Amino acid sequence: MFKAEKVLWGEGLFLRPQHFQIQDTYHEQRLNHTVRAVVPFSYGVQKLSFDEAQLSTHILALESVEMIWQDGEIYQAPAYDLLPEPILLDELNLRGEMVIYLALPLLQANKQNLIDQNQSQKGRYQSHLVETHDLFTNATEADISLLRRRAVFKLLDAHSNPDHNLDGFLYLPIGKIKRQSSGAFEIDRKFIPPILHVDASETLVSNLKRTLNVIKAKIKTIQTNNRENEQKLIEFRSGDIVSFWLVNALNTAHAGLSHFLQYPQIHPERLFFELLRLAGSLLTFSTAYEVDQLP
Repeated sequence: MFKAEKVLWGEGLFLRPQHFQIQDTYHEQRLNHTVRAVVPFSYGVQKLSFDEAQLSTHILALESVEMIWQDGEIYQAPAYDLLPEPILLDELNLRGEMVIYLALPLLQANKQNLIDQNQSQKGRYQSHLVETHDLFTNATEADISLLRRRAVFKLLDAHSNPDHNLDGFLYLPIGKIKRQSSGAFEIDRKFIPPILHVDASETLVSNLKRTLNVIKAKIKTIQTNNRENEQKLIEFRSGDIVSFWLVNALNTAHAGLSHFLQYPQIHPERLFFELLRLAGSLLTFSTAYEVDQLP
């Protein structure tokens, strides 16, 4: 991918399409650089839905996808962009579990980035005509060529290095697929792709709910085993120092983790931080693991 530089605008300049292309790319790259500096994990999936009906006929396809690529490119299909071409799985002779990657060709400075629908070579964009209205005056409607991004599916063995196989692409793993003994194909529901929001993964939300239920049940058990006074305060005996600190750690964790269910648009990195904090607190009560073993 090329690095765009600032255009020198001056009197007498003979305008070419390249001036506007470089100008657009320059500002997009600067915006992405700023966002990445402030929010390091600023790429990933926002919404993703596989086409279950087509999968039952051995065709891999998406119903919809919304995501942001590593270079800041926004991809929303089929709303504004093109869905990847479906894959006939029977033709691939899949063996074992495969990782499904969604890949977008890199923007190249010296290659064709715009391709026709019937072209087989890789290219980031396809064009389409849109009848456009004048937003502010009574000018006549005009047909304008706009660009739509076109991503592609790439299936690789789980042990393959995608850097070697997907050269020239931006890529993100979005799922895992395997063939059952019956011959049907199955998507791994437990797989969590790189995501931007907690609620972008049903598996993550389900695991969070389960974790909160376990924590709440443990808190209730500890509190039940201790006496409650008239002011509704739990009284811990002098020998219950372990129970006191354990219920303190669990209550603190439950309060923080519940926030992610109430506001699931939060980035999952913050959820990971809270879970890491809980794991560190629980290491106080066990020697089975060392603190440097935490991920």
